[in-house]
Amino acid sequence: MYQDTTDKTVFSFIEEWKDMESLKNHMKSSHYREVFPKLEKLYLREMEVNFYTLVE
Repeated sequence: MYQDTTDKTVFSFIEEWKDMESLKNHMKSSHYREVFPKLEKLYLREMEVNFYTLVE
């Protein structure tokens, strides 16, 4: 987890997945489904999700 240097209320998780199918499987997992709703209660604003691909 990373914290923004100018806004201490902004945190980022950076994760790397083999492919979208792996990410989808992660999002179906029991630990994800248990933890994610708890994290949502802590949000001060809407969550932002970004997807990237490696440029080679």
